[in-house]
Amino acid sequence: MRCVTSVPRCLPPRPPSFCYRATFELRHGAGLPEQEVCVYLMNKVCLCVEVSNVQLATAHEIVDIIAEDDTEINFPAQVKDIFALWVTSPLLELQLKPDHRPYLIRERWSEYLKKYTFATKQQLDSDEPVLTLQRNVFLEKSKEKEITDLKLLKMLFAEAKGNVLDGRYPCETEDCMVLGAIQARLELGPYDPLKHTPEFFRQGYSRTCLSRIRDFLPEHACRSHWFLLGLGAKNGPERRLSEHYKAIASNVKESRLMRKYLEFCWAFPYYGSAFFSGQVERPVTGIASLMNHYDLPVLVAINRDGVHVMDPSQPVVLLSLPYKQLSWDYACPTQPDNPDCLPCLFLQFQLPGQNETSVLQIFSRQAVLMDALISTIVDELKKRASWIESEADATTVNRADDDIQVPLTVKKLRQEQGLSGRLRKLSIAKFNSSGLEDHASKRQKVDDATAEEILMRISNGDISDGDFSDDELEAENEENIPANGQVTASTTTAALPARPDATVSSNAPAASTKAEFKWVKKDFAPSDVDCHYNPEVASTCQQPLVYFSKYFTEQIFEDLAEFTNRYVLQRDGAVLATTKEEIKIFFGMLMLMGVLKYPRVRMYWQTATRIPAIADSMGVKRFFKIRGALHISDANEERDPNSQDKFWKVRPLLEAVRSRCLQLVPLEQNSIDEQMVPFTGRIAAKQFVKGKPNPEGVKVFVRCSFDGLAHDFEFYQGKGTGVSKEHAHLGLGGSVVMRLVESLPKAQNIKCYMDNYFTSVKLFLELKKIGILASGTIRGNRLAGCVMKTDKEMKKEGRGSYDERVSQNDEVVLVRWQDNGTVNMASTHLGVGNIGTVRRWSESQKVHVDIDCPEVVLDYNKYMGGVDKLDFIMSLYPMRTRTKKWPVRVISHFASFALSNSWLEYLRDANKAGLLRKETLDMMAFQTDVANCLLNSNKPQKKRGRPSNDNSRTVKKKPPQSGLDPATCGPAAEYLSH
Repeated sequence: MRCVTSVPRCLPPRPPSFCYRATFELRHGAGLPEQEVCVYLMNKVCLCVEVSNVQLATAHEIVDIIAEDDTEINFPAQVKDIFALWVTSPLLELQLKPDHRPYLIRERWSEYLKKYTFATKQQLDSDEPVLTLQRNVFLEKSKEKEITDLKLLKMLFAEAKGNVLDGRYPCETEDCMVLGAIQARLELGPYDPLKHTPEFFRQGYSRTCLSRIRDFLPEHACRSHWFLLGLGAKNGPERRLSEHYKAIASNVKESRLMRKYLEFCWAFPYYGSAFFSGQVERPVTGIASLMNHYDLPVLVAINRDGVHVMDPSQPVVLLSLPYKQLSWDYACPTQPDNPDCLPCLFLQFQLPGQNETSVLQIFSRQAVLMDALISTIVDELKKRASWIESEADATTVNRADDDIQVPLTVKKLRQEQGLSGRLRKLSIAKFNSSGLEDHASKRQKVDDATAEEILMRISNGDISDGDFSDDELEAENEENIPANGQVTASTTTAALPARPDATVSSNAPAASTKAEFKWVKKDFAPSDVDCHYNPEVASTCQQPLVYFSKYFTEQIFEDLAEFTNRYVLQRDGAVLATTKEEIKIFFGMLMLMGVLKYPRVRMYWQTATRIPAIADSMGVKRFFKIRGALHISDANEERDPNSQDKFWKVRPLLEAVRSRCLQLVPLEQNSIDEQMVPFTGRIAAKQFVKGKPNPEGVKVFVRCSFDGLAHDFEFYQGKGTGVSKEHAHLGLGGSVVMRLVESLPKAQNIKCYMDNYFTSVKLFLELKKIGILASGTIRGNRLAGCVMKTDKEMKKEGRGSYDERVSQNDEVVLVRWQDNGTVNMASTHLGVGNIGTVRRWSESQKVHVDIDCPEVVLDYNKYMGGVDKLDFIMSLYPMRTRTKKWPVRVISHFASFALSNSWLEYLRDANKAGLLRKETLDMMAFQTDVANCLLNSNKPQKKRGRPSNDNSRTVKKKPPQSGLDPATCGPAAEYLSH
């Protein structure tokens, strides 16, 4: 990567080598030429990134290159979590999702400008977007405060400085002086009384040249209020800035200054916002204003704290609403063909001390982007099980050990004082409860077809700023379901009052859905839910290696040796000459390393920490050489050009492991969930799923019995894949479920449990047709037209309250239960049923209390955690080492997968055989046994019987040199010699 400095602060021009030019026609494949992609930082630095396939390069891949391959700047690994890739121009700014392709965004830039701005033809022709690395709008302020790296602080400081100078962070004039003084100290060095005079900052002032002070203060702070009185030179902004500059000590460190500047900006409620343009109606105050009535242009700032409406001409904050006090809605224009009729974002709130509800209408072509961003942020906050409280304490700056003696004048934002006068600039409608519902029912709403189209375009990357989620499958509302599978819920999201039928126009497709399902409030009484499946399988308890060898067969080890040798020969022209026995030793070493868990791999060979069982089996250089070349398929083999399999390099191993899983006998209760293969390097279908123990990596859909034994799995191949034609009406989640249950016995009333990622009413009916019953949490927008008690009503009734609705044909039941928040459940075999109790902490009483819980929730919590159990077992002694090669990571992950499943098989057989608990191997002993057997696979077996006279000699037994017994494994060891 090349680094070019001295780039202008605002939207620098692109260098001639910028890769977004039509002359580049790159395709997937080996040997493609690398091209430069210029990514601009906010601190006047341009990064030229070498990309081999620029047309298909995603935003996440480009950020990975910046984070991992840069040798000049050497960013820390945190840069990927703090910053995101943006496409910006003077007319529009869009933050890209990780899977968005900047090249495609650039090609369609003029379409975005026409749709979301009022750009003229001349502006459309001249506007050129650039790639910038800016603060991620989803970054939590608390995490940003933990940053200590100087490079990251410089980038955050530069971005905050730019927003202050551009007026996007409105603040009082005196506060601007403080920030300008800190900036001057950073850029000009310690204060020099002979140089840094007021005249120094006034230099360059003329009709054609602006003064230097505009580099340190926003425009409104540069105005002298004493000019007409002849006191401009004495009390002007130049002198005040110079005085603040002088007050800063000369021995302050650069990092301390930057952090002080950021601490000041963190106090702003609108810090870290994404900005949108819009307009609001001005109130009519008289005849003159009625004749010259026009809308007020506003800047809408949206971040994790709330929505903030600003007047960019002042600049001042007109209205600042935290999400706790906010409800919102989006409406399309009433006259779509009229360019002057704009989409509208409705903000509903209640002012302190008033009983009336106020509604502000923001008209903007970017209203759909604002609505999508607010929804995404609120959904994320909801899934985190708590709202982000207002950071009022951050406005008080800690002066302990403060080496910057500058008075900070930031004041807490008090809505009743700071906004009362400014709200007069806005035309705000006020309603009581009935008036608001009447107003909402009369206004034209976006129909379901249009909403679905918008969501599809967002997921396909057509609308970048509309959805900032890292995973396109996690963008919808979800109840808070922890990793252990237990159902809880957080405080529900604020929303406009419920409007049962008025919210959807008569021509919406959802009407047919509502007509298809009729819901009745009654007890659920299904006819036949007893399981008829009772397999009798006779099995005996076997050696650990025998179980593992059913997943990693002899053929797998032979293929690993063959293709690893072939890969080294093709890559280096050298001969590796590994064998299947050596590959077995390699995996045995990985298993033993997973048990011992040294922080560095080389420590197993170092003198002070040497482990003979590992070090004597293979040299360290040989180990790394095999690990770096590990393959199970020919990388140069011709493939079907129509194939969408992104994991073809490891497909033989995946099929071998899956083949064994399909042979296992399932239980009555099964669960379907996601599993992550942790990997932070480059891979085509990498996902980021927040809330997972390993959020970044490859997503795998797994079906397990409730005891954790895996029976089937399927890799997620990325957006646009996984939906079969046969089950297209069920979507991705439903299609995955239908494929994962194919091997289950049909018409036996086997139960399947799943979370709201998969659950839908249509899916459960499809499963019931083939004799499989299902239960799961369900999202609020998948209730198939069922109208249940609102969140407000449930909250009023208190924890433990519930609402039950049954389909008219008694096939599906929907249950809404109030826990800490609202939980929606769907099932085809259980409803409220026999009500049980669960213990919850009472914040008011400061004790644990028992609350009522429907039977379907208790049953779900009992049987849903199969995949989580498997994840937990795999996390105990994982075969994980740092590598940038995804095939190696996937192979080692499925070795752990096979080991864990083998142990679970062993536990089933041990229980059937009646083994006592003390006689049963735990996971560590089981994995160590398999590891020792593999490590000794290349050693000759001792012959039984009396030795011959010719070879008779004294044999001395060498004492063990470590705590690990490398003895042979009996019958299990004989399996490897065949």
